[in-house]
Amino acid sequence: MKNSSVTGATGVRGLYSSGLTYDLGYQLAYNRQSPTNPFFGLNPTVSSNLGLQLMQPLLRGAGYAVNEAPVEQAKLLVARGDLDLYTQLQSTAFEAVQAYWNLVRARRERDTAKNAYEVAQDLVRDNQKRLEAGTMTRIDVLTAAAEAARRKETVIRSENGVGRNEDALKLLLSPGSRLDYWNVAIEPTTLPELQDEKLVDEETAVTQAFESRSDLQAIEVDMRAADLSLLVAKDSELMMFNILGSYGFGGLDGNKSGPGSDTNVRLWGNSLASIRDGDFPTWSIGFDASYPIGNRTADATRHCAELEKERVQIT
Repeated sequence: MKNSSVTGATGVRGLYSSGLTYDLGYQLAYNRQSPTNPFFGLNPTVSSNLGLQLMQPLLRGAGYAVNEAPVEQAKLLVARGDLDLYTQLQSTAFEAVQAYWNLVRARRERDTAKNAYEVAQDLVRDNQKRLEAGTMTRIDVLTAAAEAARRKETVIRSENGVGRNEDALKLLLSPGSRLDYWNVAIEPTTLPELQDEKLVDEETAVTQAFESRSDLQAIEVDMRAADLSLLVAKDSELMMFNILGSYGFGGLDGNKSGPGSDTNVRLWGNSLASIRDGDFPTWSIGFDASYPIGNRTADATRHCAELEKERVQIT
């Protein structure tokens, strides 16, 4: 006895925000026996089934907040990434401004060191002339020369300081990998000026901070994410109690033993006709309930979510 069978299925399934899951599907089964079994009246047979299955949670997994939590958490994750990027941009911009004024300060210190060095050199030449005139001792000339050497060292250090601050500013400006870009000298054009700024009161400053500071906004996003995680964790502790329902139609056709056999396509059409006419409806309704003994996994998940929320609150 040789059996040949082919089965196929197609359908759609989905989940609503309330937790309701649906599965609308069609199943086809073809079966043929060779040689024909005289005790089985139809060979081959073609059966079709079209049905809809529904499941609505009443406790665990019920409600919009729980079922939309993964989507909301994904949105919060994207928002957190945007805020992190904005924070990094703010930090880089602040560091660039700070590096600019450090360069201005270093250049001014260099100019001051150069002026002091020139004054020290003038003093050395003046003392040398006085030594030659006999109005000053050699120790005075050596002292002035030592001071000039110290001033020259300060100039060299200040020149190095200008180079370091200029490289730090270039690094923040990201000129690229080309060497000629890094060799371009930066000439500050904005001069430091003192400005009288009116200070805002404390309450206004705090309000502006929560509205403008991306790091505080990121913490608020973390708090919302922690609340969602805790909501889902508490839901996992509930008992599973679902209402189930199904409704469908079936069709069956096959060739009888003997002459006058129909083609497989015609048999399939006849099975679909039974579904169209609603000849064999089936339906069911019931409940499904379960609860893990101890439920330690859900308890541990809820406890971790509470600790994470507490951590964010402390932050």
